[in-house]
Amino acid sequence: MKRMILAISMVGIIFSYMILGETHIQAAYENNPPQSIKLDNIFTTPAGSDSTVVQNGATKKSYVQVTPDEGKNKNGAIWSTANNTLDLTKDFESSMYVYFGGMGENAADGMAFVMQNDARQGNTIIKGSGAQMGVWASDVHYGPFDGIQNSFAVEFDSHYNDGFDWNVGKSIGDHLAWGFPGQKSTYKDEGEGNRILNHNAVQSIQQMSNDRWYSFNVKWNAATKVLQYSYGDDRAKNPVVSVNIDPQTIFGGTDVVWGFTGSTGSSTENNQVAFAKVPGLVNEEATETVTNSSGDVVAGKDVTGKKVSLGDNLHYKVGSKYTSGKQDWENILADFKLDGDVTYKPGTLKVVKKAQDGTEKTTSLPDSSWSNKALSKVNLGKLGTYTTDANSSAYITFDVTADKVGMVKQSEAALNGDNYLTKTNALSYEISQNKAPTLTLADAGKSVDVTEGDAYKFNGTWKDVDSDTANLSYSVDGGSAVSFASDVKNDPKGQDHNYSATVPATSLPLGTNKVSVYAMDSDGAKSNVETVTINVATAGLLQFVNIPTTTSYGSIEIPAGKESVDISRGNDWDVRVKDTRKTGSHWHVDLTLTEPFTTGKGTANEHVLKEALVYKTGTSQTEFTVGTAVKVYDKTTVNGDDVPIKWADDQGVLMVAHSADYKGAYAAKLNWALVDAP
Repeated sequence: MKRMILAISMVGIIFSYMILGETHIQAAYENNPPQSIKLDNIFTTPAGSDSTVVQNGATKKSYVQVTPDEGKNKNGAIWSTANNTLDLTKDFESSMYVYFGGMGENAADGMAFVMQNDARQGNTIIKGSGAQMGVWASDVHYGPFDGIQNSFAVEFDSHYNDGFDWNVGKSIGDHLAWGFPGQKSTYKDEGEGNRILNHNAVQSIQQMSNDRWYSFNVKWNAATKVLQYSYGDDRAKNPVVSVNIDPQTIFGGTDVVWGFTGSTGSSTENNQVAFAKVPGLVNEEATETVTNSSGDVVAGKDVTGKKVSLGDNLHYKVGSKYTSGKQDWENILADFKLDGDVTYKPGTLKVVKKAQDGTEKTTSLPDSSWSNKALSKVNLGKLGTYTTDANSSAYITFDVTADKVGMVKQSEAALNGDNYLTKTNALSYEISQNKAPTLTLADAGKSVDVTEGDAYKFNGTWKDVDSDTANLSYSVDGGSAVSFASDVKNDPKGQDHNYSATVPATSLPLGTNKVSVYAMDSDGAKSNVETVTINVATAGLLQFVNIPTTTSYGSIEIPAGKESVDISRGNDWDVRVKDTRKTGSHWHVDLTLTEPFTTGKGTANEHVLKEALVYKTGTSQTEFTVGTAVKVYDKTTVNGDDVPIKWADDQGVLMVAHSADYKGAYAAKLNWALVDAP
């Protein structure tokens, strides 16, 4: 009797276990990745694939369901569309989160990140055992080498298989590894038994299916042909893995399809992938920088170890510039926390957007946008090139005051758009007790003209209240600093000290040059920067470019009752001057009557006109006498164009006929002179 009761109880237990095994209990983080972007028009699934793209209505997050939670013997594959392939001649980066359900050691078999140039492209799918994970060749001993061809894969293996995983060891547990699924050398068929998969860079994960999302990041360096990937946040346990990949050898080209595959056998596994960055979808440069009042960067992506002085005004700039991509970066919201002992300056918070045509629009934001030194969901709009309303860049800017001596360690800002998520760089700088020097420049803000080949001399003063010495330097057009006074003693402190120096002509090319002068004290604190504009012009030439050999006046008959009549110039008065010297140069033209107007010269009928040539202006008249120069034109140089010597018809150099003059055709000689003077 007891034996029968025991048998019945055992049946009950077995029955209960079977019921529980078929019942799905949703894990806490299932369908709810830490971050995700929209996956519109990015992926396609081949026929027969159990993969889908999911837009979760409850969490409002998108993700890829590689294999479904409740399904045995499933094969999943999901690939980038033809418009979202990877160009391996260019760098790319992808950030994602992977999830393996919450089944613990009962989960199987895993999934793989795959890059491939299989002939089937987006229609590629491997139907096989769970151990193949939708990417590897058959796990049957001496079976076909039918893995995805021309491919590279990183496997997330959540189940130990006696064949494929024999060389890994059961103690390793769940693991990551990489390989080339289409190459025969990836597999070993030795002796009797199962096929062995050669695993590279094995990383033990112990248990993947623990109801947690893990970050997975991939970077490709096109120049070095190295792919790097990392799993999770513990770099000590799971260091970055680097793989040398020759695209031509592995893929047979530089354009590849990418995506995920997965499979299950007699067990199930809820394989999901959410994306923060889809490779190539949006390429941008997110940055966080701090500049001082002189415009120098004191902290940024590639700037560390700089100091600022206590009380300095600092300018923060946080945002991004769109560089390329396959979609506009949509609906960007920025989150930022102001760290360190600095205080926001009221009224300085702005958003600066630059349109695709280069025009900028600045919008002031209320100080109430801050909450506990944090900005939340500041709208930066849309960046890109695919729609006219997209901008090329957008930045949050504001000023702070350095309040307390010590290090400032500023964390990243988050820039989250509908289809791309990223963070800026973090940064750091030191607030020092030391006060920066101050400097003056005599020509600051001026524009100074210099002739080519001449040096520029400058002078001014500097002052420092606490340092023992200072170095004085200048730069031309933002180039390398040139020190013109080193370790100058600051004695007495807090007093003005004079300086002077010369910029050699060899450092001043033709055109406009900006010369900037500053001081730096012995603690590395930099003064204000003062700038002067130097306009360098050639010595140039001042010359006549045309003087006619003969000029003429018209014929005239003096009316009765008139004593004299002005005779207008003919059309052959074409005198032109060219001045290629610097703008603002002065010159004038002198005209001299060297031989008087004469007819019948050398004959008995020779006659000479008197008072026959005059120079008239609107208010005066000057008569020419033989041998005396008369200024007839003056000019200040504007550019190097030809300047015609012209006057109004009733002004300038005119001939005068008198009633007492003898009738005839008269000729005279004139001498033109160009004078380099006002």
